[in-house]
Amino acid sequence: MKRRKFLAISTLSSAAYLAGTRWSLPQGIKAVSPSTFDFIFFTDTHIQPELDAAKGCMMCFDQLRNSRTDFAIQGGGHVYDASGVDVTRAESLYDLYAKTEKTLQMPVHHVIGNHDVVGVYEKSGLPLSDPRQGKRAYENRIGKTYYSFDHKGYHFIVLDSIQLTADHSWEAGIDPDTAARRGFNRRDFDLGHKSRLVNGEHDVFGDGSVVCLPTYGHTPGHQSLRLRLDHGEVVLAADACYFCQTLRERRLPRNMYDREAMLASLDRLEALKRGGARISATIRSSGKRYLRPRSRSHDADPRSYSSQRCG
Repeated sequence: MKRRKFLAISTLSSAAYLAGTRWSLPQGIKAVSPSTFDFIFFTDTHIQPELDAAKGCMMCFDQLRNSRTDFAIQGGGHVYDASGVDVTRAESLYDLYAKTEKTLQMPVHHVIGNHDVVGVYEKSGLPLSDPRQGKRAYENRIGKTYYSFDHKGYHFIVLDSIQLTADHSWEAGIDPDTAARRGFNRRDFDLGHKSRLVNGEHDVFGDGSVVCLPTYGHTPGHQSLRLRLDHGEVVLAADACYFCQTLRERRLPRNMYDREAMLASLDRLEALKRGGARISATIRSSGKRYLRPRSRSHDADPRSYSSQRCG
């Protein structure tokens, strides 16, 4: 894939990289000329019975259903949270998501998210030998974690994870104490594949066009992505910055790996913003009641499923 095409379609999410590009076909197969179309990308629905999450998602899906789009992509975080609850609760969350998604009434392609993995934490009581543990529940209930599909002359690839891994994340995953505390299961990420551990910034193509930035705090090795585009720099902050208000007021979520590290990452994003970069926060929410401290009610807000530019 050419770098310009990569920059045109890049998007960052807690758990997946999605790309659309035209591929060369074997001889004898007629190529389909690419044509214009629209699709919806939404993420982090965080379905749960509490906080009116399902109701909020249905309100959002009602609006999306009326759009003239060919399909939707769910970028992960279908449920909240399957990792530390018993299997009955986890299955009920998946049932609730499946029921709610029917409101969309359109084809949906799925990407696995960290909250979708079942029985990660010991408190879930689910043994590793259980066929529903880990990513297997997702595969049984939703589908493959890695796949591709074609649409109107474009080939989309959905990945389960990226192999460019911050060494802090890898170390946290293999350290026995941290893994036990945070619920990391080595078999979920150490698959024998070829990996490159990154310490600090990493220039993906070597020309400054796509750079991985360490923004620790949300997780031990969280990374954001800095893109150098024709109209300037854009930083896809991902979970380092949920809202623009997070950046302005340093209002942090309840759950994070390291508070001080997350504050330092926000300082870094603020410095990039002052330098002219546009910061893309994960979630857009326009109602003040959805921005109160110690509240997760943005999960139920139908206005909170798109990114927002912070300056």
